[in-house]
Amino acid sequence: MVNDDFCTFVQQQVPLLDASRLVFEVTETGLFEDSGRAQQNIKALHALGIQFAVDDFGTGYSSLSYLNELAFQEVKIDRSFVSKLLTTNRAKIIVRSTVQLAKELGLNVVAEGVEDKATLDALASFGVDRIQGYYIAKPMPEEQLSAYIR
Repeated sequence: MVNDDFCTFVQQQVPLLDASRLVFEVTETGLFEDSGRAQQNIKALHALGIQFAVDDFGTGYSSLSYLNELAFQEVKIDRSFVSKLLTTNRAKIIVRSTVQLAKELGLNVVAEGVEDKATLDALASFGVDRIQGYYIAKPMPEEQLSAYIR
């Protein structure tokens, strides 16, 4: 996120794409390098219609400060919490409260690592917008993706 060449490249490509369909995932390590420049780049790309997600939310030390300071539109709850959602009360409380916080901030919520229907149902009851995980599909070669989507 701090590489100006990347921003220039994206700005050149945006006229060829529907920028509103792009969501760039940013991890805390991507912000640590130079948070001032990262914030400038995020704002510049967001002005083009690109959305941003905080990836692996909750696993770093400064996640809440990033939600407060940077222009994110989405939070991705890390699989380390989602995978324990049904087995530990602490994980359940963390996930539920994170979803509530994100919703109150007007952010979309994605849960990573969803591997079964029971977890999907619990996340849906909390108001999670989207999921990622093996419950939907396992990683597959590009040539199989078209058939899977159909």
